[in-house]
Amino acid sequence: MAVFGEGHKIVDNVPDGGQGLTGGGESGNIGVNKQHASMTVKQLSKSRKTLTKRIDEHKAKIGEPKRFYPEWDSFSDVQKGGFVSHWKREIHAWETQIAQIDQELKRRCDDG
Repeated sequence: MAVFGEGHKIVDNVPDGGQGLTGGGESGNIGVNKQHASMTVKQLSKSRKTLTKRIDEHKAKIGEPKRFYPEWDSFSDVQKGGFVSHWKREIHAWETQIAQIDQELKRRCDDG
């Protein structure tokens, strides 16, 4: 079993856990995150910055996986696809969270 940074491991027979987030849809409503409502503007801004950084890291992994995982070529196509699928799901989840943060910041600006 290969082990990578941040506790990632390649394991067999792992069900797709997904992120459980809903968003978009026909109405374009991204939903509300109650946690964001209790955060300060400074905390929201920091979270947004951190999420953006994580998205950039994952996009780099998708673009150049060998740079992050030197043994990339030794992985099966299924393993490679699993990593890429996982990274894309996380990107989507983080983009949804950023949209929720933006929505909360806009709501606060509108409320004065």
